[in-house]
Amino acid sequence: MAALEAAFAVQAVHALGANGAVSGSARTITNGYDTATESAAGVVGHAAGGGGSSRGAKASAAPIILDPARAQNAEITIKKIRLDARVVADALARCDVAEVLTAEKLELLSLIWPNADEESALHAFLTRGSLADLGGAEFFIATLVSLPRAASRLLLATTYATAEEKLGAMRASLATVRVACEEVMKSEALKDILELVVEVSNVLNCTAPRRVVQPGESVRLATLTKLALVKATVRTPDVAPTLLHFVATLATTHKPRAAEQGAWAELQALCGDAAAVDVKGLRSDQLSLKATAEQVSVELEQPDTKSAVSDQVRGFGLELKAKLAALEAEAARCEEVKRRTLTTYAEALNG
Repeated sequence: MAALEAAFAVQAVHALGANGAVSGSARTITNGYDTATESAAGVVGHAAGGGGSSRGAKASAAPIILDPARAQNAEITIKKIRLDARVVADALARCDVAEVLTAEKLELLSLIWPNADEESALHAFLTRGSLADLGGAEFFIATLVSLPRAASRLLLATTYATAEEKLGAMRASLATVRVACEEVMKSEALKDILELVVEVSNVLNCTAPRRVVQPGESVRLATLTKLALVKATVRTPDVAPTLLHFVATLATTHKPRAAEQGAWAELQALCGDAAAVDVKGLRSDQLSLKATAEQVSVELEQPDTKSAVSDQVRGFGLELKAKLAALEAEAARCEEVKRRTLTTYAEALNG
């Protein structure tokens, strides 16, 4: 019974290439770039001249645009990406997340992506200078931001790589809450134990008519936690009986279905899982992905993007919107089941 009270109290509160690396050999790329060769020095730098993977003697003559500490951290991250800057820019242009840009590499790119001030400074330099004048992290990042609507293309690639996983996680969370609510509504053991609680409560409150539960009235699930707070006047050396003990004893005689431990194990587990779902966070994630889908659709309508990406990527925008519409319908069904469950058991809707 202690497990029962804890599970339902919580439920009430909570509202129910393989890794994308490019080999050391030459890789021919398109979209306005020449053949690029990745090497130990070329991961961060470039073949045209100057930029190595650190700010050494040769790179020291290159213009310094980024904060030195920021540039150093960016270079460490760039080494983990293990791709030439022009290979990355070309993959972003084509939304190539299958062979070049894995989800892990896209996450690393987001870590080094310039903020508004840094991007403005890089663009300002490129209006009067050349990529060939830059070295290290500046060259790598400037190569990316020189791509038209670079940030939007990064968002497209990241969304294309991660949307299905996010949608799957949200569907699973909604199903967890919905199934728990449905099982609560079907549980005969729960109905029996609440009926017994009402009967005992009415006997104890017979001298206070206003506190007597009338036929047809609901009982809060949170009432179960209060049973353990009412202490018995007669105690034994080993046990301090409570009203919860008394109800459990009565259940063994008068409500045998409610007294079976097996009747509560699965329900407790389901309610515990549902209580762990961050319902508000789930809604926020859903709205965020919906807003992202709108941005992705706009980018996919750009002529240069439409001509560069595959047919599968071109259809991604409409496909994502359709999946989000289905998710919204599932969320609405889940909300209705949750509302009906909480209303049945007279709980406040706080999720």
